[in-house]
Parts: sequence; structure tokens; C-alpha cells
Amino acid sequence: MLSDPKSVPEVKSVSVIMFDTPTGPFLLVQATGVVPTSGWSGIALSPQYNIAPPEDGILVFDLIAHIPVGPVLQVISMVSAETIEPAPDWLKGVTIRGSTNSVTTDKIENASRENTINIFNNDNAFTKDERNYIFNQTVAVYDDSFQPIGLCSGFGSIKMKKLRHEITLIIEGPDESKIRRCFEESVAAGLIAGIAAVFLTGGLALSAALAAFKSYLIQCLADSSFEVRIERSSHWIEWCT
Repeated sequence: MLSDPKSVPEVKSVSVIMFDTPTGPFLLVQATGVVPTSGWSGIALSPQYNIAPPEDGILVFDLIAHIPVGPVLQVISMVSAETIEPAPDWLKGVTIRGSTNSVTTDKIENASRENTINIFNNDNAFTKDERNYIFNQTVAVYDDSFQPIGLCSGFGSIKMKKLRHEITLIIEGPDESKIRRCFEESVAAGLIAGIAAVFLTGGLALSAALAAFKSYLIQCLADSSFEVRIERSSHWIEWCT
């Protein structure tokens, strides 16, 4: 059984790439951190959403993970995570927070048109069983229901929780190159950006965007030996301020 996600102890680095889509600019945020043992899993970046634009123009993420349960190796390990988020027009920099430190950058690179598709072209998204390639990619994430739930160790530290919502694309089939090509074409067509743009609103707009995305992939793959699934999930995340 997995533990609830916690902040990674130490953040080491952050990089930010901005790229254009038909629905506006998006950010690819990548971060690395350090954990004290083996067995940490589910490494992710959790964004801090703002009701009003922050005065400093800094977009904040927490680098989180599941703490291992059971025997572990006492070895310092590097972990990494990335996320894609809409780029706010007030953006001046990005901060990644761990439980003991934070790292901030104001260096935001602009991706070329050719490299925009490569942002989604992640080899680590593919695994292989005896028959099929399995492509697994989170295409949209947001958090809501922020609320205090108690106190953490240390004076003035408040324990918070939020509800994380994710949309994940899973494609299984015999041809990795075809899966990759169809996914890249869906990115170029703005379908994923469209999902991200309406994810916060939900309702019919999101259902229509997901249906269009799935239909596009099915038509592109054009083979019943491929299976396309879009999964929606939600889970609580806790952290200390």
C-alpha cells in the first residue's frame, strides 16, 4: 500500500521551457531532487494555484513523492519529475519547493516549433509486455479543494491537503512507431492543449475534448489491434507549509 505523497526532502534543479499551442502558451517544467533512501515512487510536481496573480510573478510547484513503506536501502538517490501547465501571462519565474529547501529560476527557454512535439516525445512513457507496447502519458493535471487539516511538527507549520485530478492516456498495440506518430500528430493538432484548457471547467466541454482526442487517435491508428483508453483519477495530497 502506498503512503500519502509527501514533499521530497531536497530540490536540486529546475528548468522551464515555454512552447506555443493553438490555445496559447504552455510550460514544460522539469525538476530534480534528492531522497535519502531507495523506494521513493510517484515522483510528481504539484502546482500551487493562485486566486490572484502573485506580486512577484513566481509560479510555485511542490516536488512530491510516495515515501517507501518497508525495507529500503540507505542510499542517497536522485529523483525527477516534469509537468505541463498553461503559461500565465504574469509569469516571471518558477519555484520548486521541497521539505527543506526551494529552487527558483527566472530562465524560461522558448521551444522552437520543431521541438514542441519533442516535449511530448518521452521514451519513458513506453513499456513493453510479451505482445504489445504500452504507452502511458499524463496529459492534464490540476489541483483543487485546498484546505488545512492540522499542524505539522514545528511551530507555525500547517498541514494542508488538496485534491489532485489527472487525465492519463493509455495506448496498447503492436507498433510503437505508429503509436508515437499518432500521439505526436495529436499534439501538433492542438488536441492535448485543448484538453488542458478546459480541464478546470469540466462538464460537456471536457467530455467533448476527450471524445475528440480519442476519436482522432483511433482513426489515426486505424487498426483494431490497438486499444486506446483515457482514464480520469483523483487523489488527495498532503503537505506541510
